[in-house]
Amino acid sequence: MKGIFIHELDMKIDLIEQESGIFVSDPISIPENSHYTFEMLKDGLMTGIKIKRTPSVLPLMTLQEIKEKYITSDWDHFCICHVGRNKIVITIAKNDDDVRRYVIQHTESSTSPNYWLWGVEIDQNNPNPATCITLLDDLLEGPITTFGEKPCLFKNGEVQYYLNPNNFNEKEDGSPSDITTGNDGDVMIEIPKMAYFIDTLGNKNIIKLTDHPDALSLDSRFRYYGHARGDGSIIKDKLYYGAYPTDENMTSLKKWVDDSWTAPRSTYRAKAKAKGAGYDIISFYPILLTQIMYLMKYCNLDSQTVLGHDRANFAGIEDWYGNCLQIFDGACINENWNLLTAFDSFNDTGAGYINRGKLATGPIEDQYLKKIFGTTEAGFLGSEYGGSATTYFCDSHKYNGGKHPMDNTYANALFGGAGYYHGSPAGAFHMSFSTMVMGGYSEVYTRLMFL
Repeated sequence: MKGIFIHELDMKIDLIEQESGIFVSDPISIPENSHYTFEMLKDGLMTGIKIKRTPSVLPLMTLQEIKEKYITSDWDHFCICHVGRNKIVITIAKNDDDVRRYVIQHTESSTSPNYWLWGVEIDQNNPNPATCITLLDDLLEGPITTFGEKPCLFKNGEVQYYLNPNNFNEKEDGSPSDITTGNDGDVMIEIPKMAYFIDTLGNKNIIKLTDHPDALSLDSRFRYYGHARGDGSIIKDKLYYGAYPTDENMTSLKKWVDDSWTAPRSTYRAKAKAKGAGYDIISFYPILLTQIMYLMKYCNLDSQTVLGHDRANFAGIEDWYGNCLQIFDGACINENWNLLTAFDSFNDTGAGYINRGKLATGPIEDQYLKKIFGTTEAGFLGSEYGGSATTYFCDSHKYNGGKHPMDNTYANALFGGAGYYHGSPAGAFHMSFSTMVMGGYSEVYTRLMFL
């Protein structure tokens, strides 16, 4: 069941259910190559719907802006609709406190495109991590079962074979696999190309994700950052994300990993690159992509309630967070507290990285996240703090300042997740910037990627 837009349909629709009120309507014909909003009759008796043509793409606007631009004075109620293969969801709103939703059955169109469009809106004034989220686009059709991710054995830059997603000890065909010795390669999660954007409108964060092959044709805000290399313009079809934490040889296998670092991050980066072109330590934007995937799948900011506190697994990625700190590449803070990011040529000083603007004005010590910057580039990095273990994002951030005494670099190491001993601050949205890039620390590891 893939997502489609209303202007691509030619169909008949009939009301089959509603959340409140009594509504009776004859089937409504929606001509092909048109785009409409639906408006409820002024008298409020819910005896019919008026259809009004609008531009083919509705811009992102506040409720009041939509009223002023599209709603005539003759009508008090209006709605924005979502169209999927099996149903249309119509949200009729008189004001922010009077919102009703209707579900309309329709017949699938033979011209339905083969892509998904998922979206959520986060109300940053609502501290409840579950109810602050409003579902958009194809999420109104129902929960996500898969993003198309597939576990595999990966060696020398190529898939050797795919695994049973429910039992990595088996190949896709049920025969035995080798996920422990490394003879067949590293255990990786293949993630198909997807684009996302994060935008902010007042206190609302709008986050969308799509597997459309040309996402910018849907919305110019989309970016393929999780699959980007070079300066961000080289887009790969597949991202391979380490299914397990790496050992000292940068292998991603199901086995015990010594989580005491004995070398600088640069050593592990070099070992990853020694595996061949395309290999690296996992970096900021692929991790951000998995955060967005989590949000679309579970629609809850409290990941520790959803996935658990320790050794949380997601999308086939074992210990996605919760057991040890994970050190990443591709992002750092400079001496002016600006965020620097990169898609390639990772290093410990931020040389050649893109300046994304000021992230903070000084150190932030383990404060619970309340609001995010809400941009495609900064992701879930925080702009305001004052949350708790049970409110808003339910995770903490930590930004250290100053230079490291041994290598004279700034806060150039980005950590995610947290050790099991950190407890409640450590979930899917926990991030730390630190000068700690040297070895000798326990409960710290990294993860392999190929892109």
